[in-house]
This record gives sequence, C-alpha cells and structure tokens, in this order.
Amino acid sequence: VVGGGTNDFRLVYENLQSSSPARIYYSTYNSNSFPLWVSNQIGEGGWPDIFLKGFNQAHATWCGHDGIARYWNNDISAVETITGAFCGLRVSVAVDANDVPHAFSNSTSQIYENIRYPEGWSEKINVSQSPNGAARQDVVADSNGNLHVVWFDGRDGNFEIYYSTTYDCSGVSLSPIARAVYNELESDQEFCGNDVENLIILLLGQLAFQRFHDLAVEAKHEVNFTTMFWDKQSGQEDGVGYIFLRGIKELHLKVQQNPEDYPVDGVHIRILVGSKRYILNGNQDQRIYILRDIENLDIPLEDTKWKVEVAFYREGDSDPTGTGLFGTHSHVKLMVVDGKSAIASGYNMQDDYLEDARQDMGIEVKGPIAIRSLMVFDELWAGAFRCDEYIPYQCVQETIVETATHNSAILSPNTVGEDIVFSLFRDKTNKAADNAIESAIDAADSNVNLFQNRFMNDFWSPPQYASALINILNKGDGQVAVNILVSGSSVDLPFSTGGVCQLWDQLYYENPVGNYSLTAKFSNEDNPIHTKALSLDGYFTIVGSQNFDPSAWGDEVSLTELGDLAEYSFGIESVSVTSAFNTEFYQEFPAENDNNITCPYNTFSPQSLQSIIDQTSSGSVVFIPAGVYKESVTINKPLILIGSNPNQTIIQPVGNEPAFRITSSAVTISNMKISGGDGYGIE
Repeated sequence: VVGGGTNDFRLVYENLQSSSPARIYYSTYNSNSFPLWVSNQIGEGGWPDIFLKGFNQAHATWCGHDGIARYWNNDISAVETITGAFCGLRVSVAVDANDVPHAFSNSTSQIYENIRYPEGWSEKINVSQSPNGAARQDVVADSNGNLHVVWFDGRDGNFEIYYSTTYDCSGVSLSPIARAVYNELESDQEFCGNDVENLIILLLGQLAFQRFHDLAVEAKHEVNFTTMFWDKQSGQEDGVGYIFLRGIKELHLKVQQNPEDYPVDGVHIRILVGSKRYILNGNQDQRIYILRDIENLDIPLEDTKWKVEVAFYREGDSDPTGTGLFGTHSHVKLMVVDGKSAIASGYNMQDDYLEDARQDMGIEVKGPIAIRSLMVFDELWAGAFRCDEYIPYQCVQETIVETATHNSAILSPNTVGEDIVFSLFRDKTNKAADNAIESAIDAADSNVNLFQNRFMNDFWSPPQYASALINILNKGDGQVAVNILVSGSSVDLPFSTGGVCQLWDQLYYENPVGNYSLTAKFSNEDNPIHTKALSLDGYFTIVGSQNFDPSAWGDEVSLTELGDLAEYSFGIESVSVTSAFNTEFYQEFPAENDNNITCPYNTFSPQSLQSIIDQTSSGSVVFIPAGVYKESVTINKPLILIGSNPNQTIIQPVGNEPAFRITSSAVTISNMKISGGDGYGIE
C-alpha cells in the first residue's frame, strides 16, 4: 500500500484462488469519490510491490509464475517482462528523480537491480554483492528522487540489515582546489564515490603495460583503448603492444569458453590511435601495426559474442607533412573497461619503456568517474577512420565510424570508495581542462610541484598555466613554493630553459623586487621525463597527457603547427595519492645545487656572460636570451649553455680571443651562434 493525496491511497495485492493461478490486482481508494474503491486485475503471479510517483503515476512489480519479474504502470497497455530478473519472492519498485523506474529482485542469494531505460530494461546489476547471501529487499525514494535500498545480508556471519543509495554528489564537501576545478567544468560530473587504485610510476619495466593486460582480462562488456603512438616493434613477443593484446586474447578465450557469462550483445574491443602516422613509426599507417599484432596473436576481429575494431582519430590525418608531429591529432592515453575502471596516463605504447629509463606516470581509477572517461572516449571515437581490410603497410578498406553504443548496464554509476576524482578533457572545441587546471593552480596556497616533459612560455602572451604560476608566486611574500622538474633530454631542455627564464622575466616585469619561491631543475639526460603531472598543496594531484606547452593549450592553430591537441587527465583530491606523487617527485628532484635551470641574466638587469657563468653552480643549465654579446668567456666548470635561437643569441668574440675558452669537461653549448667580432670560435 502507498499513500497518495488527501484521503487517497493505492493498493496492489495478490488474490489467492484455489481453482486458478494467483492474480495481481491494482486498487485505488478515495473517500471523496464514488465508488470509494476500484480494483482491476493487472497480471498473474505473486509478491507484488507498488510505487506512486506524484499523485497519479502508479508503478507495480511482482514475480510471475515463471519466476521472472513483471512490471506495470497505469500509462502502458501491456505488462512488461523484466528480462533476466529472476525472482522467488517480492520484486520491489521505485522511481528516481528522472522518472526512471528501478526494479529490485532476489535470486541466487543476491539482490539485483534492473533499470527501465527508453530502449528497454537494462541487464541486472548486483547491488548486494554479498559473499554469504542476501534477501528480502525493499526500496523507497526520498523527496529529491534518490533511491534508498535495504536488504537482509549474511556477510561476516552477522546477518544484518545492509543499505545502499543511488548516486548523488550534491552534499559532498570539496576542498578549495577541488571546488575551483568543479566550477570550471561544463556539467556535473560523477566526481564522488570513486576509488583511486594505483598511482602508476613508470621507470624501466613492463608493470604499467601489464596493468592494461590485467584490466582487459577482467572485462565483461567492452574495452576502449586509445594512444597516440603504437610502436611498430610491438610485434616482438615482449613488446608493450603484445603485453596488452595478450590480455585481449585471454578475454576472447574466456568469452568463447563461457559465453553464458557475457551479455547477449557480446564483448566489444575498440582501439584508437591519435595520429594515423608517426615519424618514429616510419610514417606508416599505425592501424596496420595493431592489426598485424592482433593477427599474429590469432585474435579474431569477429566471433561469437565478440568484435574488435581499430581506427585512427578523425583529425589524425590532418598533418600535411605526414609525420604525425603537426596538426590537431589526439594526444590522449586512456583505457576504459566496462565504464567501471579507467587508466589515464602520459605514456604511449612504446617499446623504449622496456629498454631505457624514462620517467612517466599514470593513474588508475575505479568508480562512477569512469563513465565520464567513457564519454571522452566516445567523443574521440566518433568520426574515426576504422580499417576493415588491409595489406602490408596499407589499409585497403576503411569506414568512418559513428558514435559508439553501449550496454545500458555499464552506464549506471555505483559508489565504490570515497575518493574525489574529476575528468579533465580538452580538444580544439572544448577547453574545460585548460580552465580547470589553471583554476587549480590559482587556488594553491602553499606548494606546487610540477613534473613535465617540457615547460614552454611566451613573455608577452603567457599560456594559462604560466599566468596561473605568476599569480600564485605573487601571493604573500614568497608564500607559495613552486618546484618545476623538466626533462633533461637534449630535444626538450632548450624549450624548457627558455620557458622557465621567461617566467622569471615575467615576474621581474611585474615586480622587480618581489620575493619569489621558484626552483626549476632538469633530469639527467639518461633519465628523461615524459610525465605530465603536478601536485598542489599536499592534497590535490593532476595526472594525464597534457603537456605544459602551446600544443596542448589555447585555441586552434595552423595545421602546419603542433597545436590544439586532444588531451585527457584525472584531477584527484586525495592526501594519500598526493603523498605518493610527492615522494616520487622529490626522489627525482636533484639535490640543492645540482641540475639547476638558472636565469641570472634577465631583460631587466643585464649582466655580462662571464659574470653569469662565475655565479652559476656547477652542473647547471644557463639560458642566454636573444641578443648580441660582445665578449670572450672562460668556462671552468661543467655547464650547459642554451641560447634563445641560433639566429637571435649571437656571441661576438673580442680581440684575438675565443668566444669560449673551455677548461672543464662536461660543457655543452647550443642554440646560439658565434659570428662577427675580432676573435675566433671555441678553444
């Protein structure tokens, strides 16, 4: 029975007849009408329940004589069978805030939920997940439409009442940084009730790629995987591509051996590369390498309850040079399994990670936010170019794919923990991640540790991250300590030294006498950094694919430039995750006087090159801005000197002296030109 308006209630009941099967009746009572009592048969079975939405919309469920749940409401003409909802006793029903009915049944000693979507009833979802059995469920909805479910549970041998509620983040308290991120997102996200499984720290070895393998094996519905680069050498038995694909192979074997354990629509595997070609891959179609690896492992593209698709991102062939270095391709590295688990990272499918030391990082999350990760994958997948047939090095038949469709069972958020996690995506039309990360930095009050492949900047047009760093470095009197660690790779270091020193110039331009707590260092060249991550104030961490350079921020650029890429990261409010991140950061951060990026020369207080070198610590990198330097310099300690540009940083030696007299080992001079003057080059 359920109450309606004043002097009004509804009743659903089982009419037991000895001569015929039991029947289900729906009745209304209203003391202000005649007749007072009206009853109608709506079905056959037993153990009915009723829910009234508003004053008029009645919903009823019961267990049919065949042991399968039934559903009825007073707006439909026929009773609906809830496929897969087996029952022996009561079937409970309630309607959520979006007017969607939920039915709860008890079978195989578990409590299951089925949801009535416009396309039909979902597959059952195990709500109780009890190792020792559950029964006798009931459900109600509160005034906000949140559902509350209780049941009898035998776990732990205590035989207690257990409780669960529908997903709702409205009452969750957020830290200042998390609130700043939340305010920049375009829609409410499933940020609460998540569980951060692992901060994946990748040095030499295969454990990070083994996690891709393990997650794939666990899939029940689908595996969605995207990377910018798939190494052509993954055909090796120990290559990173094979490590992942062996997980797909094991999943296929499980599906074929036990098809009854998998949904009617089967298991779907989608693999997306962000760029059709890449220079490190011989400028060949990367889909071919993946399909070749799949074929070598005897994984069928189609089989019973099984489908595999391989495509490249819709903008992945926009680079006119064909090298994959330019255009607006996808730089996202993301794996989503069943809308329940996701890994966002900075690492591609490169075999180099198994052979050479390279610092990189990813984060694995389980919970409702994985549904948002799935939406990001769907955005990348829509319009992608799928290869349906290939010959060596060439796809001979391809299809432009439509938006991916998913089994409704994976689209319902289930709380699994207490971690707060945000989904941060950006591409050439969506700048949510740019704005959210900028706001997160702006909200920092004590400390920012920045782990970056490279750090680029523009003095007159600073990117959003540089503007945010300038803002917090001007808080108080050196209140916020900013530590930047960039790659010591000879390719990336010139960009980063220029970017950091322009940051110093921007600070001096605003306040020449400011007290700034900024330290920038670089890794050793034999241990380059590929990480794109940062921590803030000891409790918030951002990990993913978004570099701190113009390619990943701002507005669309010419296709002849590298810019406006698709990027993805997770933002996590968690003291434990941030502590793990900071432990790794400070282990990698060189000692006090080692590997410094020093900028003793700046536009607003120029000095001679000799005085710069004399005051710089051994082993540092020194940025020499654009200009003409008329002097001869002695270098008597290990240093790296990097100019702004070979045509802009010009050294003119004086007298009959060399531009550089080097009396030490381990000296590197790059990105500048020796030209003019009365002297000569290097001695």
